[in-house]
Amino acid sequence: MSYKFNMKKINLNSIKDFIRVNKGKIITLAICIIVFCIFAFGCTQSLYGMAESNISEYRKNLFIGSDDNIVASLTSGQREDNYLYDGKPGKLVDFGMLTVKYTGTTPEYLPSYTLTIDGQEYTGTMQFNTINGTFAADIGKQIKDNADVYLRLHSDLGDEQLSMPCVSCNFKIDYNSAFKIAVDQMKDVINSKIDDSGILNGEFFIKIIGDRQVDVNNIYWYVLFVGTDGTSNACVIDTQSGAVISSK
Repeated sequence: MSYKFNMKKINLNSIKDFIRVNKGKIITLAICIIVFCIFAFGCTQSLYGMAESNISEYRKNLFIGSDDNIVASLTSGQREDNYLYDGKPGKLVDFGMLTVKYTGTTPEYLPSYTLTIDGQEYTGTMQFNTINGTFAADIGKQIKDNADVYLRLHSDLGDEQLSMPCVSCNFKIDYNSAFKIAVDQMKDVINSKIDDSGILNGEFFIKIIGDRQVDVNNIYWYVLFVGTDGTSNACVIDTQSGAVISSK
């Protein structure tokens, strides 16, 4: 017992002597480790913060309603006032985009709509999109996730009335989380677009995509990065797991 006690005492004294002799080196090493950790964390944070400042559009929620004749969707958020894919973020304004797709015959005349959101009505005439064959209207307003949304549509084909529940309320990954995942996925590309003065030469668009006519559950986050040099990169992110489905 005495022998073991003396060995422990000797080892303890040795450690104390080592610390006393190398105190300066130990303190320097500790400082270096702390600074490295702060720097590494700071780089990640600053990259995300820089990317966040260059968002030109984000769609934060999605409402969908349908019947035998139409599929209607409503998405809201903010987008740049002068909406261009030029790599240069602009001033953001609120939007609430209503889109209607007729599954059969298309009306001859532009349909009019009454969109009721939590009891407040928004009315107007929809415009035809020749690219995808849909009708669209922007009410210029962000919508709460828990809003009650109803649509009345009038056209030469007749009247339609729909309830439009919030589909994105069932997402486990919101637009903020999806953006963070995308920034991490595209960090090498993003870093390559930062010039010597620390300016990020590009902009981000956070969208919701999917074939809403076939399966409303087949919907994904789509984060697009467009550089001022005309290049683009994108990530498709699962709304439930946060997994990156594709990246290019």
